[in-house]
Amino acid sequence: MYKNYKVIALCISHISDTRHYEFINELYNHVKGTDYRLFIYQTCSDMYWNTKTSNGEQQIFDLMDYSIIDTVVIWDEAFYDKRVPQAICDKAHENGVPVICIGASREGCCNINFEYVSGFEKIVRHIVEEHGITDVFVLAGPKGNSYSDDRIEVCRKVLSEHGTVLTEDMIGYGDFWDVPTERVISGLISGNRLPRAIVSINDVMAITACNVLQRNGYKIPGDVIVTGFDGLDEALCCTPSITTCGCDLGAVSACIIEHASKAAAGEDICGEIEVPYIPMIEGSCGCNNENKIMNTGQLLKSHNDIFRLYRENEHLMYEMSSEAITCKNRHEFVEYLKNFNFEDTCIVVNTECFDDSLEPGKALSRGFGEDMYEIYADGTNVKELPLLIKRSDMFADFDSIMQKDRPVVFVALTYMGMPIGYTGFFFEVNTKNYCMVMQFVTLINTTLSGYRNMRYLQYTARAMENMYKYDHLTGLYNRHAFYNELQKMLAEQIAEDVEYMVATIDLDGLKHINDTYGHQEGDFAISAVAQAVKSIPVRDKILGRFGGDEMVVCLRVTDAGEKTGQLRADIRSYLDYVNRTSDKPYKISVSLGVVTHSVAGFDFDSQLKMSDSLMYTEKMNKKAVVR
Repeated sequence: MYKNYKVIALCISHISDTRHYEFINELYNHVKGTDYRLFIYQTCSDMYWNTKTSNGEQQIFDLMDYSIIDTVVIWDEAFYDKRVPQAICDKAHENGVPVICIGASREGCCNINFEYVSGFEKIVRHIVEEHGITDVFVLAGPKGNSYSDDRIEVCRKVLSEHGTVLTEDMIGYGDFWDVPTERVISGLISGNRLPRAIVSINDVMAITACNVLQRNGYKIPGDVIVTGFDGLDEALCCTPSITTCGCDLGAVSACIIEHASKAAAGEDICGEIEVPYIPMIEGSCGCNNENKIMNTGQLLKSHNDIFRLYRENEHLMYEMSSEAITCKNRHEFVEYLKNFNFEDTCIVVNTECFDDSLEPGKALSRGFGEDMYEIYADGTNVKELPLLIKRSDMFADFDSIMQKDRPVVFVALTYMGMPIGYTGFFFEVNTKNYCMVMQFVTLINTTLSGYRNMRYLQYTARAMENMYKYDHLTGLYNRHAFYNELQKMLAEQIAEDVEYMVATIDLDGLKHINDTYGHQEGDFAISAVAQAVKSIPVRDKILGRFGGDEMVVCLRVTDAGEKTGQLRADIRSYLDYVNRTSDKPYKISVSLGVVTHSVAGFDFDSQLKMSDSLMYTEKMNKKAVVR
């Protein structure tokens, strides 16, 4: 329970699917205006293909917060991979939340099953017994599909009772959709094997069969009777309307609310409930040839409107997602998202999405983080984004969303098989909005992943540039990068009183340190000298490592003569501090050569040669003193 609201969590796929949408609409109509709220956890994939994307999508069910969910409802047939609904059941039971399973029987659940077989049998018997036809062809789904196989057996049983054996050549596999169905029916026509009746196990294949037959000059039902199954609106809008079989989804929804209320009252709701499929006898079998008043044009207009909207959005969103990848940081990206104008939508992403150093697809977390960024919030009172929130809060202003009394549709955002966030849609329940969900999610995924890829590419480009630009041990410029930066410095316009100072710094006794204490200690000493060079308090400077322990500095200063002694003092002061605090068994010291030159006629290489000579002279003098 969330505050004063009882929460029903519906787990389903493809909410734009006609039957799924009709069910959601019926269920919503039953909870609207009550103290129930409907959360819909949906995947854009039905899990038929075991892809990285579908594996990432199904993790939306990990977002379910059982501490506020009162009842879980699973539309089981929406998932081809039955491990998905079973995992949801198991998790709900672990958390003590009752489960209502629709279209399957699962242990410990309230199972609402449709009487598919008995409903289909009524259609077959109508053809065989009332029309007296045994010349029947079965338009089946994929081979091995349990729904299809059960209905084939129904036909076999009914025909057997009337002295006809259903042989393999009387079965065609349309795989539930139009392309293979058209191939099957065309084969019957070309082979001159058309039966008197085609019994299809779903409406989609029945509609396609009618289309192919009529296109080839055959009359329905005069030449061939065609029946379907599912009760889709599209079947009833055909000419003639197709005899089919449908379920009262309103009755199913009422049953769900009744049992959810019983569960809330502490009653055990486990058990089996059968919901009948009712034959809808129409013109395709010749029984109901009345001219029905159906506004087919309105249905066509509705579908065309959705198609046009989808096409327009596709072009617009491509342009926008292409631009979004140029954003330089999360604040700029979030600001740009406002251009998408998603109504009543929130977008939440893992914080890793804005870490440029993490390689997309590898370094991102394997689930939703505890801390997440809300980056888009239309229809709420949130003004400042991005906003860091807890995953358990779902959205920053969840209370205002709940007050809208609309279903909240949760969909995972994925990249390379991993969830990177989720969206929440809480717009009005209508076909147009629900048909756009997959497009919106695809756009958000594309935009986010494009932004992530571009930021990572820019990060790696900078890293590679730095790798070739900077010495890895000291962080100073290497010789090549030093000269590149020097050219930039020399090209700048400067005041007449400015002079150049060139210094060569060389670590004393590196060979002794390496030989006595090891190369790791030698690296420490070199790094210490580099830090000393970096500490020189001059703004305009270029620092480089030219050799093993040789470092070069080019400074731009005023009063260069006075600064020469100060440069020596600054470096030695830093090294004295290191010697006092590092507790090393050796002392770090350097030899320096420093020269200055006015801007006029300045030639770096000649000055470098002079400073190098002075540095070696100082080094030799030190060695002479030691001897």
